[in-house]
Amino acid sequence: MILNEDQKILNVDQQILNEDKKILNEDQKILNEDKKILNEDQKILNDDKKILNEDKKAWEHSSNTNGKFFFVGKKGSVYFNLPQPKVITDLTLAHITKVKAANGAFATAPRDFSLYGMKADKEQLLGRFTYNERGTVHQTFTIPGQEAFGRLRLAMESNWGDTASTCFHVWLQDA
Repeated sequence: MILNEDQKILNVDQQILNEDKKILNEDQKILNEDKKILNEDQKILNDDKKILNEDKKAWEHSSNTNGKFFFVGKKGSVYFNLPQPKVITDLTLAHITKVKAANGAFATAPRDFSLYGMKADKEQLLGRFTYNERGTVHQTFTIPGQEAFGRLRLAMESNWGDTASTCFHVWLQDA
């Protein structure tokens, strides 16, 4: 009788062991999926680091308050690291006019953009603007406020239709 009871207990223990093995296999599958996701996240993080390093390079090389800029795609940012803090009063963008542009070249013109002042890596919106497709080559936008900034970010949020690139000239005027 005791032997039969021991056999029953052994059978139950074997069933529990088999269930535990199934759970372990499922856990291993989940762990493998998590590893795949982690690898994908690491790739995204590495891409973000590359972008950050490119932004740092642009920042280091953009100590002027004017220049010609080109982005791949419709969006991008230009960073200005000024030699000393300045109150920016006006921002002028230039692009060939729609009337003079051949073969859709106006589509690369900036459309919606914003200017940010930066202090201690915190951004303050200085203004949102739209480059007028029917306007002149040089369009000047007044920047409200009297606060001086040593770092600025010009954020291009869209262009006039070209999905491949955006280009423009920019000038910043200070008080």
